[in-house]
Amino acid sequence: MRIYFDSIILSTSSVLYAVLTGSLLLILLSLLLLNRRILRRIGLGTLCFFVFLIIFRLTVPLEYTGISHSIYLTGLPVSIFDFLNSDTPLTVLGNPVKIFQILLFFWITGSIVKGILFVRNYRKMKTYILHQPYCTDERVLNVQDQVEKNLSVRHHLDIRSTSAGTSPCIGGFLHPVILLPQMELSDTDLYYTLLHETAHYKRGDFVWKFVLETLGILYWWNPFIFLLKRQMDNVLEFRVDDFITRDLREKEILKYMECIYHSIEASVCSDSYSGFSLKGTSKCTHMRFELMSERSQKKRPIGGFFLCLIAFLFMFCIIIEPYHDDSIPGTFTLSELDNAYIVQNDQGTYDLYINDSFLGSMNTVHELLVDLPVYTKEMERIEE
Repeated sequence: MRIYFDSIILSTSSVLYAVLTGSLLLILLSLLLLNRRILRRIGLGTLCFFVFLIIFRLTVPLEYTGISHSIYLTGLPVSIFDFLNSDTPLTVLGNPVKIFQILLFFWITGSIVKGILFVRNYRKMKTYILHQPYCTDERVLNVQDQVEKNLSVRHHLDIRSTSAGTSPCIGGFLHPVILLPQMELSDTDLYYTLLHETAHYKRGDFVWKFVLETLGILYWWNPFIFLLKRQMDNVLEFRVDDFITRDLREKEILKYMECIYHSIEASVCSDSYSGFSLKGTSKCTHMRFELMSERSQKKRPIGGFFLCLIAFLFMFCIIIEPYHDDSIPGTFTLSELDNAYIVQNDQGTYDLYINDSFLGSMNTVHELLVDLPVYTKEMERIEE
């Protein structure tokens, strides 16, 4: 199936190619995060831009005729596309239902169910937060005021107290709230704890969080999306650590690392809400300490730039498609259009037929097909 929007094409191959390239780049991202030296050379900003390209490609699975170039390879399994476009015994309004339409139905249905579950879990999280009492400790409130002043945060963040045994966290998408466990914290640990959680708000990490959750709803069936969500949580922790320790001296960095360690020791149960936790996972914490210890090493953004450039070309400018040969049964090319015609539907869309076989639908007649005859549903010729 191909749907044309001027110079933009949405097709079965464009969706499959977007999923394939996005998944391969997610694997590459996971490999990059395993090596702190490569991560340090690339830079966290470049890495976030790399993730943005992956997210954009997955959410916009289109071909752009102005910049995209198709490469036809004979080794690709054409049968996959033929299988997806083959008819099934089911019919709707007299038209046969294709396999890709059934898969699309389950895809959309799963996304709707996933979205409903997300809204339900978000409401549970908000209910949990609203049931926690506001923090009234003057020492805590004064430190938070100082943190917001140092970070130039305009919106005041509320602080609520939670039971001991949890980790300090900031939760909520629309109105973030800092959840601080009821435990004794030194002045230094309190400052760095509130600084870390407020920095997540300052850096706009909840936008990333929301986009990743939305991507998980759209691609609920793709396991690599859940890998991306987990890896991106680690990247955002790295980025906040880099933001906080950028201008700190070595002794201050050690105190900040001690604060993270104390948070891990004090947390004896898992968090029951969604947000950014100071402690993170054990593997993430180990990597965070290593990156902060090596912060003096110079970054080389040029390598990250070329990485993003290659990713851009790979995802948007080059489209790999199977080669169709007329000598292969069940395949065809558009080089001969003598037996092709277009049928205009009542909804204003158009169906393309070749040799009386349905090929696909489009909203407008593409410029390459303007010379084809156009008929009504009753097969009456429409004169130009």
